[in-house]
Amino acid sequence: MLFRSVSQSRYGGVLAWANQQAALDTVEYQKKNERVMISYSPVARITKDQRRLFSGGYLFCQSLYYQLKVDNICRNISRRHAFEYNLDAILSDLVYTRILEPASKRASYKSAQSFLEPVNYKQHDIYRALSVLAQESDYIQSEIYRNSNHVTKRNAGVLYYDCTNYYFEIEQEDGMKKYGKSKENRPNPIVQMGLFMDADGIPIAFDLFDGNQNEQPTLKPLEQKIIRDFDLSKFVVCTDAGLASKANRKFNSIGNRAFITTQSIKKLKAQDKELALKPTQWRLLGSNKFINLADIDDSVDALYYKEIPLDTNDLNQRLIVNKRHAPSGCGCSWCVLCCPGGPVWRRRKLRSLSWKPGASTTSLLGSTRSCQP
Repeated sequence: MLFRSVSQSRYGGVLAWANQQAALDTVEYQKKNERVMISYSPVARITKDQRRLFSGGYLFCQSLYYQLKVDNICRNISRRHAFEYNLDAILSDLVYTRILEPASKRASYKSAQSFLEPVNYKQHDIYRALSVLAQESDYIQSEIYRNSNHVTKRNAGVLYYDCTNYYFEIEQEDGMKKYGKSKENRPNPIVQMGLFMDADGIPIAFDLFDGNQNEQPTLKPLEQKIIRDFDLSKFVVCTDAGLASKANRKFNSIGNRAFITTQSIKKLKAQDKELALKPTQWRLLGSNKFINLADIDDSVDALYYKEIPLDTNDLNQRLIVNKRHAPSGCGCSWCVLCCPGGPVWRRRKLRSLSWKPGASTTSLLGSTRSCQP
């Protein structure tokens, strides 16, 4: 009987604890699923011109904006100029609206008024600030690049350069807006832009030039600016054939720089073209053994390549032709213009590539080692 009473006592204690825990869980569940009743007045009026809706999406952009220390850049610019408006507020709002809701400056000003932080400048201040931003463009770009290295590791061993243009719905030329070859085939004056990006596709520097100017001479001045203001001197410049002038290749064949550029097989000399298309002296990627394409197994999907030295009077280059053989029987040839550096692949039908010697074949076709010009 004593044993039975002790067991009943223990059972009663466990049951009491379980009931207490269930009550606590019930209260917690009710808190999470509690319904809140909001009362509305059918006769109350909403105050006119009072902001009740705010946009907070820009806060994500704001975090990166301050990590790049663009506010410090604006303060340094303000010390060099005699203006009273808040350049940091203007530039930050223009950046946020350009990312979230691209529009004109006037529309961007209206969009910025929906942000949590009130606008503390006038619309005309934006247009006045544009001339200052244009004047300080080089300084802003170089400082943002330096500050970005504290946010993420920049892969500046390989730089890509290309040009584009923007058209204006006007008929008369004005300033830099000149008639030229529009990328969109528009019959309007255009302004051209050259842009350098790093190996990760993140922009480094840009510049604007007249719409009627040839693209090829634009590479050297902007690259010199990068070397001078960005503290970069060891990199590989990758361009397409349209920007691969002899002057640009010579400029990037000195010092610690190298170049990669596409080269059409059709434009090669007859002797070089014959060597590029012959089925002999091909190699399998990762192997030094020569292969005849006529002897390869049709069921194997593999990448083959060959190297052909191209020596001119004042510029040593190497032509690298790549060909993929597919089991279906169809294959394609393309070129990768690689200087010493990481893999840079771009498919081109029956294309080849010009390359400054200085790295092993393996590094040209797939290695991610740093460039060793």
